[in-house]
Amino acid sequence: MSRMLPCLILTVLLGTCLANAAQARQWHSKNGQYSVEAVAIAFNEDLVILKKASGDLVAVQRSELSAADRVYLQQKAATPPVDSVDSWQTWTTDKGFRFRARVLDFGREPVTIRATSNMVFINDEPFSSLDPLHQKVALRVISRIENVPLSNVTELLKWTNQQENDKQTYTLEGVKVELESGDTIGIPFFMFAPAEQQILKWGWKAWQSQQDDAAAQARESFLMRSQADAYQRDRQQQRQIEMLKLNLLATQAGIVDMWEVSLRPAPGRYGRPLQVLVPAENSDLASRKALAQHPGYVLGPVRKVSR
Repeated sequence: MSRMLPCLILTVLLGTCLANAAQARQWHSKNGQYSVEAVAIAFNEDLVILKKASGDLVAVQRSELSAADRVYLQQKAATPPVDSVDSWQTWTTDKGFRFRARVLDFGREPVTIRATSNMVFINDEPFSSLDPLHQKVALRVISRIENVPLSNVTELLKWTNQQENDKQTYTLEGVKVELESGDTIGIPFFMFAPAEQQILKWGWKAWQSQQDDAAAQARESFLMRSQADAYQRDRQQQRQIEMLKLNLLATQAGIVDMWEVSLRPAPGRYGRPLQVLVPAENSDLASRKALAQHPGYVLGPVRKVSR
């Protein structure tokens, strides 16, 4: 009988209901002066958290939504949540290095390191051609296993050339991840921050014990990815929601207004247009805050969205 992951519903606010992963819809204020295309990712009796296509979160008081939107939320409250385990996530190593990746599977992979007089190869790929994260993994694995400090390719080349054997092979136990570059890499558990390591190692022993049962291993990997996804969304949404709650308190008290600032990548810079909500006393301050938060972007239209 398959083991089921404990409830993955996130408690974002007291009494919160998580919405289905669904297509975005148009939301309207009850006075018709504001609309936004977004997905409701969380809501309770007082507040709705909307996620726009850009990934930005917008907090809206439920009482300020149109009657049609409020009916939609009532229907949504009775719908079981659907969790996605394929989203891009931000992870942190035990040394504080942050990287974006998508967790794919548990893994136990051999890593072979060899060197010529002036080059190091990792699984027959030149070290210099690897992405920075892959390079860090290789250096950390050797440093930990061999108990030698290696921080760059020069030290790695020197150490490798001093070994009696021209090839060293190590076995990594951890997770396989896909980077935004499209590369797939195995990262050992010990390289993750303690809290993230605990999440990712969930089910590892069960996965190991079922080496001859591909279906059982696939189930364990899916449950681990589900656990990781729930952890990531909870952490990110809690952080953003706390900021939104503070912003709402400020706007409700009449201290500042909320501004929607449009940004686009500066010439020659890769990126996608953004729309961010910024609390500020006027549009100029809102624009400056948005630009400071998003280096490499230039200013687009700005509009006031709070009364």
